[in-house]
Amino acid sequence: MGKTLDDFYNDLGARESSGNYEVINPWGFVGKYQMGEAAMVDAGYYKPKPNGNYNNKWDGEFTGKDGVYSLQDFLKNKQAQENAQKAFKQAQWRQLTAYGADRYIGKEINGVKITQSGLLAAAHLKGPGSVMQYLASNGKDIPKDKLGTSVETYMKKFGGYDVSEITGLKSDSTTAGHPQTAKPVTHTQPSQLFKVGIEMNVDKNGNHIFTPQEIGDMAPNEFYKNLPIIEQQLKEGLIKPQKQEVDYSGYLNPATGDGKIFSREAISQMSSDEYAGNESAIMAQLKSIGIPYESDLELASMHAGGLVYVRPYTRSDGTEVRGYWRSAPSA
Repeated sequence: MGKTLDDFYNDLGARESSGNYEVINPWGFVGKYQMGEAAMVDAGYYKPKPNGNYNNKWDGEFTGKDGVYSLQDFLKNKQAQENAQKAFKQAQWRQLTAYGADRYIGKEINGVKITQSGLLAAAHLKGPGSVMQYLASNGKDIPKDKLGTSVETYMKKFGGYDVSEITGLKSDSTTAGHPQTAKPVTHTQPSQLFKVGIEMNVDKNGNHIFTPQEIGDMAPNEFYKNLPIIEQQLKEGLIKPQKQEVDYSGYLNPATGDGKIFSREAISQMSSDEYAGNESAIMAQLKSIGIPYESDLELASMHAGGLVYVRPYTRSDGTEVRGYWRSAPSA
């Protein structure tokens, strides 16, 4: 690929702010890359807000990373902005792969080839959840930002840059529907691989197979660092759900304090605005009990109890609420 990672950052900054490190837009996004509070949390420069209300008023606390203790410190520090963007892109790639967005690399949607850099740019515009909605709908649902720019526009405009330093992927081609990874899989006979994995508690790539308890005990930075491995191990059935240890009757979401449980199907049906409003709760649930399928919740409600299904209803103001699962109070 002819366009480098530096080109990607320079072109993205030019598109976002004309390369202006000190600009603040009307919605509170700041700097060369127009980062918001939530992005700065992901990058490690801003402390998470207890209420999860990331409204870009910048009334929270900075972490002091790279000497940044205030918004003005950040706006005046060009290198900190570059460092923050690199950390943010790594976090976004982890989130994209957790949703399975990397499986679309090499495919075409509405005539636009899906590439690694295109995914990252589109996620920069509207977030990984909106990108996944676009991909899962095969381009029928095209989220846009407040100025009307769509994820498809960014997917096309920023396609084809070499961002392998972030993604670890060799190219934007696919093999049997899966992207080619930079890390080759050891050529071991299946029976031998299975035996080795069982005896050494490692997966086919030599990674430690995590337990649900280990995942729950991880610090946020450790969790996001291992998220791609965790998701792949879940898909391969290596991480045992240990459903008997999940107390659905007492579950409360760490971010919201309520008992609502998001299923994979429910998340896939959300609009971009719905996902943005629920993102902190979804990520908190992912770390605590994971994201189950509807069938998992149905089985749990029949066999163990502790779950109730709230049927779809219409509020007094006319708002339609989709059906959802929630934990039942403990006896």
